[in-house]
Amino acid sequence: MKDSLKQLTITYEIMKNLLIIILLITLPVVGFAQTKKGSADHKRKCIEAQVITDDVKMYRQAATSSEILTSLKTSDEVLFLRKHNNHWAVVTVGDKAGYVLYGEITNRAVPTPTQPAIALQKKRK
Repeated sequence: MKDSLKQLTITYEIMKNLLIIILLITLPVVGFAQTKKGSADHKRKCIEAQVITDDVKMYRQAATSSEILTSLKTSDEVLFLRKHNNHWAVVTVGDKAGYVLYGEITNRAVPTPTQPAIALQKKRK
C-alpha cells in the first residue's frame, strides 16, 4: 500500500512539473503576440503625431549612427507607439516602424474651424 501511494505521489509531482514547464513555454508566446498593424485595435493604442519640421530622420534603431529608414515630412501620418527612453520615440509611418528623436515629434495639430463657433443660448420663458 505504501509503495503504490509513493508511486502515485511521484507521478503527481512529475505531472505537476510538466504542466509548469508547458505553461512557462506557452505564456510568453501568447503574451507577446501582437495585433496586426492594420487592425483597429493597433491604431487605438497609438497616438496620432507629426514631426515638427520636414526632413526628420526615422532610424532602424535608437541611435543616429543606425540605418536611416526614411525622412519624414510634417504632412506624413505618424503614429506614436511609445516612448523608448528620454531621447527616442517608437513610431510607425505607413508599414514602416522605427525610431525618431523624441523632441522632433508632437501631437497632430487639430485643424481650426474656418467659421467661429456659435454659442447656443437657452430660451427664457
